[in-house]
Amino acid sequence: MKTINKTALLLYAVLGAGQLMFAAEDKAVDPTVLPLFDEQKVALKSDWLIDNRHAKAGLYQSRSGGLVLSNGLISRSFQIEPNTACISFKNLWSGEEFLRSTEPEARITINGLTMNVGGLEPASQKGFILEKDLPKMKALKGACKLESVHQGPIQAHIAWKANPQWMAEHKDWPPKGREIRFQYHIDDEVLQEVLTFSQDLSIGAEILDACEFTGAVLETRWKAVMSPSLSDSTFTNEGYAGEYTGYENESVFLERALPEGVKLVECRIDPGTDQSGKAVNRHNPGNGLGPGIALIWQKTGKKEEAAKIYSHPSKGVLYAGCKGKYKKIADIDPSTPVVLRAYLDGGQLVCFYSQNDKNWKKVGARIKLPVGAPDLVRVGKTGMHGGVVKADKPGKKMISKIQSFRVYGARKKTDETLAQLGYLKELKINVHYNLYDGLPVMSKWISVQNHGETPCVLNSYVSELLAINNENITTAGGQGWEPAKRFYIESGLFRHGSAESASPGPQAEGSYAVHWMRDPSFRSQPAVTSKALVRVECSPPIGPEETLDPDEVFVSHRIWELPFDSHDQERQQLAKSQMYRNLAPWTTECPLEYDITSSKEEHVKKGIDQCADVGYELMLMSFGSGFNCEDVSPANIAKYKRLEAYAKQKGITIGGYNLLASRGAGKDSCIDPATGKTSGPHCRFGRCPCLASNWGMNYLKNIKTFYQKTGMGLFTHDGSYPTDPCGADYHPGHKGYKDSVWQQRKRILDFYSWMNGQGIFLRIPDWYVMYGASKVQHNYREASWSAPREMQHLLTRRTIYDSSLHSRNNIMGWTFVPLSNYKGGGKAAAMIPLKQNLADYEHRLACTLGYGVTSMMRGPQLYDSPETLAMLKKMVAFFKRHRAILTSDILHLKRPDGRSLDYILHVNPKLEEKGLMMVYNPLERDVEQEIRVPLYYTGIRGEAMIQEQESAEKQQHSLNDRNEVTVKVKVKAKGYTWYVFKDAND
Repeated sequence: MKTINKTALLLYAVLGAGQLMFAAEDKAVDPTVLPLFDEQKVALKSDWLIDNRHAKAGLYQSRSGGLVLSNGLISRSFQIEPNTACISFKNLWSGEEFLRSTEPEARITINGLTMNVGGLEPASQKGFILEKDLPKMKALKGACKLESVHQGPIQAHIAWKANPQWMAEHKDWPPKGREIRFQYHIDDEVLQEVLTFSQDLSIGAEILDACEFTGAVLETRWKAVMSPSLSDSTFTNEGYAGEYTGYENESVFLERALPEGVKLVECRIDPGTDQSGKAVNRHNPGNGLGPGIALIWQKTGKKEEAAKIYSHPSKGVLYAGCKGKYKKIADIDPSTPVVLRAYLDGGQLVCFYSQNDKNWKKVGARIKLPVGAPDLVRVGKTGMHGGVVKADKPGKKMISKIQSFRVYGARKKTDETLAQLGYLKELKINVHYNLYDGLPVMSKWISVQNHGETPCVLNSYVSELLAINNENITTAGGQGWEPAKRFYIESGLFRHGSAESASPGPQAEGSYAVHWMRDPSFRSQPAVTSKALVRVECSPPIGPEETLDPDEVFVSHRIWELPFDSHDQERQQLAKSQMYRNLAPWTTECPLEYDITSSKEEHVKKGIDQCADVGYELMLMSFGSGFNCEDVSPANIAKYKRLEAYAKQKGITIGGYNLLASRGAGKDSCIDPATGKTSGPHCRFGRCPCLASNWGMNYLKNIKTFYQKTGMGLFTHDGSYPTDPCGADYHPGHKGYKDSVWQQRKRILDFYSWMNGQGIFLRIPDWYVMYGASKVQHNYREASWSAPREMQHLLTRRTIYDSSLHSRNNIMGWTFVPLSNYKGGGKAAAMIPLKQNLADYEHRLACTLGYGVTSMMRGPQLYDSPETLAMLKKMVAFFKRHRAILTSDILHLKRPDGRSLDYILHVNPKLEEKGLMMVYNPLERDVEQEIRVPLYYTGIRGEAMIQEQESAEKQQHSLNDRNEVTVKVKVKAKGYTWYVFKDAND
């Protein structure tokens, strides 16, 4: 590694938008002057969940001359010669090592050329990284080379203007810690190695023929051929060229002549509903039918000869062969389009395929071909010998689509190709790490800077690759289907409202952007079938397909990695909660909110007055209220400016609701690439506007204008952008399918960052937690709110209990309190009339506020009588008096079951009120019971002072050797109570 200038200017692009928002100075690192890493000295001695004050991030030199990034809680070590590789990722509290082998630091595909970023050749067994092997490790061939290392303070990845009046504790933004940036470059040696080892044989080759099946008319050079019984078949289905209908057991294909000099034939096919091959086993090529490529040799006076590569979609298998003899060559995902390549190499056929348009896999043995060059190519379903097949039993009708077709000639000479790729040497690739003070969390992302004069396209990237020690593996039947339970990854890419889609949840390989994988090359793994999930890669499912013009910077999405120190679920959730509280501090804003069902001025003013009367802090004009922030007419702006001014006088923040997903926008909707229509399997909610269309860009512009001119401080965005792709090629903000998700994501994140920077409170049901969402939804079902009120109380507590134990903390989410009837249930479900149902009204508030959750109180009014007003004032006073501890983390002591007491304990060792236990009685009778309360996470040791509700009487109790105390509680029928815990020694 060579060290360049001592001080470098690091340009940051916020949110991956490529828009430079600020710059920060960082310093080049000379490893030889760094302090030597001593794990015993650096490791924090105290439990960080009790006291993390001394866990400070720092950069150290390793004994092998590499780098170690550590804060006393975790460490990540890097070898930097002869290139960079992460050789250790460790939790210092438990001592557990999470890496078993080396991987590249990242991977990028630019203009179709895939390159690793850094990386060392791993040990052959891939089960351990041994110190003695480190000096022997060689740099990966064709990998970008480390040029320099830089460090500096952490920079904010989005803007945030805090609302301290709603927060119990100050939060730093940006968080304190260190950023380390590894900068890489590409030179001639790298390019030469990439060309030598690349499986992508189209690089440097001339395109001799091509057809993109995007229009409504089939090119005239294609000849459509089908079985005689398929008189109703066509290759232009419902106005989409290349889409064909037919039968499973009969042929239907397109044919055209091949140009001279052909070396490589490529076809991208979506099998659609084709179930060819379902009647045979996986190793039987059957009758040869299945979507694919057939190369045809025509000789005068002789039968045609054919070589084919094709699939059986029903089995997820690829076959290849020649002259009617075919063998299985690969397993594929039958639900995803596949790109097939037939490469002609000295009279032999070499087969390749890809299902992500970036990684090409060479499969099967070489196949001997007929003499000479092929005359024709056929794409679609051909028979065993490449021709027409008619079946006695044609099978079910099916629809498939040929999406693209290309023919390449021979590669240019190496020198010519290298000259052609010279623009890649003007790129700088940066791998960034943030390590935070006081948290066992590390963030990672990559950036690419184009310092040249030639635009290029970043087709795809992988920002993290780790070979993980998965403790779930056993020898019995190849277990290990789940990701490592003690290694959590939060991703800035996710699918709609799911926390699990942003992390390695139980769906394992089905996560959206955190891909847990098998590693057949890990030959020493205990799983006998080698199918355990022991690798993880983080990457967008499609794209970004982002054009980098000269001087532009691309910034990837971020991930946050949290290696747990225990298998204990409660402790793991406490760790995740601290990550969210400190790295998404806007979620710690916990205002009391009322949702009014009308936007008429007189109704809104009455709602504002009622909020002020009872002590509520926010008021939202809810769905169905008539609020419209897309209307920027002078009259609408003037109306809401008046209401904002009135609310401000009363100390109330107001705003409104808007729906994005599930509404249509005509031709500006997302066009599902599978159907070519505004609906299809990729449309999460049936339909969704495309944010990169004219409609979408005007939509975001108008809402921003509305909030700028009215000064409102609250916005609920229902549905948000659910990551629907768009196949349209006429929307001005994206080129097509491959860049559609990235371009829409950039726009919504820029929008939320702007709102967050203005101090606007954002309530979004989708998982935009790390990008500005003040609150997301606790996982309730809306049907619950049509249940009787008594059942709603139980459902509310159970929902928050489960949600805050598995995916989010208590204060990140909201739940719902329907004051008026909502989706059925009648009088038994609604709170109205409020005075008549006063006990239920109070109990629901105790359920939500007792958990620290500020729920949606939705209805025409907050109170209807002096008695209701008095009750609300009492509950608001309870919440505000204990706000700090109520909005602290929860220990889940007893899950609500409706048959006994249920209870939780709030804990925070930093407060005077270090614990608060809420106890609920769902029964028709009073209950007396002893509860053993664990006080370890309160930080109390020895003696605890316990106070029930606001009683003047306090009792001192001794803790046992497990830091527990036994409390005798008495709770009235259908009632609740609470207990405050303080340190008797304070």
